[in-house]
Amino acid sequence: MTTSKMVKSKLITEKTAWLATHKNAYSFYVEIRATKAEIKAEIESDYAVEVEEVRTRMEQPIAKRFRQHAYMTQFKKVAIVKLAAGNSLPIFE
Repeated sequence: MTTSKMVKSKLITEKTAWLATHKNAYSFYVEIRATKAEIKAEIESDYAVEVEEVRTRMEQPIAKRFRQHAYMTQFKKVAIVKLAAGNSLPIFE
């Protein structure tokens, strides 16, 4: 899957903002089939930073309702990317 973009969008919450300021770690939604090596390569090439560590987790679907209709949200994969000392991403500031 190296032909398409692995990183879909950035994930900004109170917890990820704290991680960005205190731990130099940034969160992104990524493709479900993306591997840690592919995520690391794409972040390093797109943002010209050095990635130290990549952690991933899956978000389970949630049952929701809208009036009479019940449905499930999609599976999502989140990557938490820790950058080397001295690197930062300006898109989160």
